[in-house]
Amino acid sequence: MSILPWVPGADEFLDWGGQKLHEWRPDWPTEAPNSSNPPSWFCSPKQTVFELLIWNAFFLGLITYLITVVGLKPLGLPKAGKRDVGLIDMLMGLALTVLISFTAWYKYATNTVVYLAQPCHVVTVMLIMACWWRERRSGSFLFMLFVHMNLGTFLALAWPDTRDYVRRNIWPQTAIMVFFTLHWLLALLPYYYAARRVFEWKKGFLAVLWGWAGLGIMHWTILLPLSLLAEKNVNYMLSPPPGPPRSWGIYYRSLQCSLCLPLVAVPGILFPAMANGVAWAIRKVKG
Repeated sequence: MSILPWVPGADEFLDWGGQKLHEWRPDWPTEAPNSSNPPSWFCSPKQTVFELLIWNAFFLGLITYLITVVGLKPLGLPKAGKRDVGLIDMLMGLALTVLISFTAWYKYATNTVVYLAQPCHVVTVMLIMACWWRERRSGSFLFMLFVHMNLGTFLALAWPDTRDYVRRNIWPQTAIMVFFTLHWLLALLPYYYAARRVFEWKKGFLAVLWGWAGLGIMHWTILLPLSLLAEKNVNYMLSPPPGPPRSWGIYYRSLQCSLCLPLVAVPGILFPAMANGVAWAIRKVKG
């Protein structure tokens, strides 16, 4: 299949790269597996090389532009200063730590430690850090990234994939309970900070771009190479998850990545609006 027929030499280079990639992993099937774990060439080696190059160039260029040209000032972060970490902060951080610790043990027990690199686990660590963070300006930047990169939590709750918990049969009920408890906490706990205005930033397209860039680098620069190296379908970077992406065929990765921009805008816009509603309700209760 010709991918860039108008660029001289591009197809030859991609053919060569795809061949080398296939020689590295020659035994992978071309069909999507029934389990979420095994690797496959659902997307051909040639297409994988193409998407790796294109999306990495785009997102690394975008994050470089945001850091070196735009900077942090337009985000409207608060002035540097100390914030108090209270009992509720500590309890939330402790609860998340217990859940992610069980998850880490479970991944170790099932020889799937590589899956700790998935976004839901990364944003869990980000929220734990925010619970204990004592500096308002840098904490606000961290929390802003968390809010926008937390998109996968809502997708996981909308289309939960618990097939492998049942298949492995290692404390399946406990593992599934922890899965849903952790994801619901990731979805709901941030409203506490938003309602109290602990962490602030200017809501809008620029904050959305930061979140999209963070997710893009996580998936294309880290998770896809990691999937190839570990021979695991980490965060569905080798074959699609249950739900709509199944019907998108071999282009599901790029379509998902493109759709993430408007989807990341949902927590970026809806989250502050709902947080304002929570704050209003708290004020009404207090009188």
